[in-house]
Amino acid sequence: MLAEEKKKIYFRPTTPQQRRLMIKVYLETGDAKKACQEAKVGLRTFWIWYKRYREEGWDGLKEFRSRAPKNPHRISEDLSKRSIELKREHPDWGRRTIANYIRKEHSWEPVISASTVRNILVREGLLTEPAKKGDHF
Repeated sequence: MLAEEKKKIYFRPTTPQQRRLMIKVYLETGDAKKACQEAKVGLRTFWIWYKRYREEGWDGLKEFRSRAPKNPHRISEDLSKRSIELKREHPDWGRRTIANYIRKEHSWEPVISASTVRNILVREGLLTEPAKKGDHF
């Protein structure tokens, strides 16, 4: 391992017991730093959970909810429909041609990839999956 490469430190998610302890200590002392030290969590984590406690009470501390975006790379319905339309209008076009045509319609912005077009067409039954390597025997 090179000297400039650093290992990422893993911080496990807080447990419900940690969260309750953290809030309990804060309510008793009014000192957020002390509450964090007792529960062994960071100050930013404390404020996230304290906000949830104020909004939802003790029940809000029971479960961790992911803040990660849901389906961040989902293709828009319009692009999906346009891919299907183009395949039906031009059955001889392949996935790359369709993807390039859609890009051309959007001033050559990379709005859809050929593999996404392929996935859409396979899902709609307009394109059959090619045989995998080694399946031809």
